[in-house]
Amino acid sequence: VVIVIHQPRSSIFQMFDRLCVLSQGRALYMGVAAKSADHFAQIGFPCPQNFNTADFILDLVSIDSRTPESEANTAERVEKLARHFEEQSRDKMNNVEVQVEQPASQPPPKVRSRAPAGDIGTRRPGFFRQFGVLFWRSLRQNARNHVPNAITLVQSVLIAVLLGLIYQDIEMNQTGIKDRLGVLFFVTINTSMSAVFTIIQVFPAEKGIVSRERDSQTYSVAAYFASKYISEMPFKIFGPIVNGIILYWAVGLNPAAEAFFFFLLLLATLGLCAAAIGLAVGAWCPTQEVTFAVAPLIMIVFMLFGGFFIKVESLPTGSEWVAYLSPMLWGFVGVTTNDLRGLDGWECEPAASSNTSSAPGEQEDCNLVRECSTTGENILEKELDFAKYTRWEALMYLVLVGAGVLFVGYLGLVVTGNRYQPLSQERRFPRILSSRSRVAAGRS
Repeated sequence: VVIVIHQPRSSIFQMFDRLCVLSQGRALYMGVAAKSADHFAQIGFPCPQNFNTADFILDLVSIDSRTPESEANTAERVEKLARHFEEQSRDKMNNVEVQVEQPASQPPPKVRSRAPAGDIGTRRPGFFRQFGVLFWRSLRQNARNHVPNAITLVQSVLIAVLLGLIYQDIEMNQTGIKDRLGVLFFVTINTSMSAVFTIIQVFPAEKGIVSRERDSQTYSVAAYFASKYISEMPFKIFGPIVNGIILYWAVGLNPAAEAFFFFLLLLATLGLCAAAIGLAVGAWCPTQEVTFAVAPLIMIVFMLFGGFFIKVESLPTGSEWVAYLSPMLWGFVGVTTNDLRGLDGWECEPAASSNTSSAPGEQEDCNLVRECSTTGENILEKELDFAKYTRWEALMYLVLVGAGVLFVGYLGLVVTGNRYQPLSQERRFPRILSSRSRVAAGRS
């Protein structure tokens, strides 16, 4: 779209050279703009005198969804106009004779298509064509958001630097275990929250435009939803990757190169899963205000069931399923198993003795060593109860949760695709057809 002229007045409409009229994804007229009124008059829909041709055409080709009866009548009218234009175009194509001068030695040109002339331009584009156009539109739109993208980058860097300063070089002792788990869970929360809230700031407002385009049958819900999510992927991955690269080495997590790259993969997958949650919430909520109220509530519930504040096995009976649906749980399982498994050598701190004096033979009692975790596997089992999972299982569950949430979001767009709302009598402008009857009544 280069420019939009909303309801042009007569003087502006007369400046148009050619006009293409579309309704419900079908062409109703294409030709000289000045001859459009004559075209519709020949079909039986003359434009009233002293009436704006543009307004007349818009009213003529629009679907009135206020009542089932009016919707059926206007849809039948549009179908009639579309059939007439298709027949007219077919006749013109069949009557065209093209003569090309060429040497007799050259073979005649090959015919690439034998489709009937009437089939040209009357079929709706396929799914992949719709997806391609919508994907590039959404991708360019996201790329133009320079300020939000810059803010996301700065936010990722600042949070990583701040966490690096606070948790710099965590020691390999029992106190360091708590610090390590704390920073890993914070990374999980930050990645999830950032992805959700960047989505719900834009998507609910965009949904209104999408609903209008859907009502015009411009494209399918599946094509739009798939293109929207895939076009958001690079922007939802970029922030967590930058944050993870800085944070990983600043905090001093598992130094293995394999663990480092898998950590980035987990953060990227978690960001995409959280973005799916934002799309699903935005699809089901009717307004942006409701979305802003519902999304934080859902994310707080997922955070409580994320496995850090309380173990999944310690949850009340019957509520474990909430934890298994939480992307924060599987993100936390993934980053902890990736960092701690195989990371041994944790020191145990001596427990202080309550006796201030002791016999010479009892000196060893003053340095009693309390029970502690000395290997990463012990930490996963005792502190978190995550020893039964692997990092690949956590990644797989993240993907499954994200896919399920995407399906829920798709259903939300399908179910909540509102038709045009009925207009009140005070706000409704008179229709062309009804205005004719009033003019006729006035003359009589």
